[in-house]
Amino acid sequence: MKRITLFIISLFLVLSLALSLAACASVNQDDSGQTVNINCLSLTLERAQELIYQPEKIHIYINRFHTYIPSSTEESLKLATLLSVIDFTIFEKIEKNKIDDEMLSPLELIIEKDGKSYLLSLLYGDVNDYLVFSNFKPLTSRAEALEETLRPKGEDEEIVLRAPSGSIGDPKKYNDIFDSIRLDISDPENCAEIKILTDINPEYANFPSPGASYRITKWRTAQLMAILNGSNMSDLITATPINAADFDLEIIVNDKTYLYDIETGTYTLDDGNTFVLEEQWQKTLWVYLH
Repeated sequence: MKRITLFIISLFLVLSLALSLAACASVNQDDSGQTVNINCLSLTLERAQELIYQPEKIHIYINRFHTYIPSSTEESLKLATLLSVIDFTIFEKIEKNKIDDEMLSPLELIIEKDGKSYLLSLLYGDVNDYLVFSNFKPLTSRAEALEETLRPKGEDEEIVLRAPSGSIGDPKKYNDIFDSIRLDISDPENCAEIKILTDINPEYANFPSPGASYRITKWRTAQLMAILNGSNMSDLITATPINAADFDLEIIVNDKTYLYDIETGTYTLDDGNTFVLEEQWQKTLWVYLH
């Protein structure tokens, strides 16, 4: 009887380990095709060091929509070069509640590594600098955002490192690269092309004449996509299709095409699905379309 009991316990442990490993191998893809970690929430000091010295791609985080501005290979390399001069050995691991300096606004990055994504916050203090690492998971609805907020957090899901002020480097150098990425309009994969389809009433916004087209910055495009595709602040709301002639704008981002009606906030994808924006986002969208 004891042998049978021991066998059952052993079998249970093996199955639990197998399920745990399978979960850790689980990844998902966001709309850009980027793989993101869903179940692997554990972070180690070794992993944090890899993110500093061996990142695969680095992007700029947008806190408002819990998304990021994609960087080009060249832009990512510039950010990686700045991180590479950080002396990891002078940082000590601390609890988050030990951050007691008056901070400047954090500089926040999304780092891709081995098919997973991580949020890195660089905090500059009067006495100390801090590196804060955490897992990053894109959110496509407010329900997801609430669920993530309510989910119990493990102790190893975030790592905070502290070193004397000046250990991270010059924030101006980071801000200069951040600005160049935000204002970039040379990246066709991540900068939306806007085409005017109709004569738009100027009460909405001052758009060019029908037939005109222009490109918007990566910063505006990232936020535009967060609204149209759903995010921690906006939901996808299914709508009844409208006449194709009623659409005012054609928005092309990489291989996706959106048709948008300014008056109703209705838009459609080239796969035929039709959605409508909540009223609070309709006027906001005009800002990002310029």
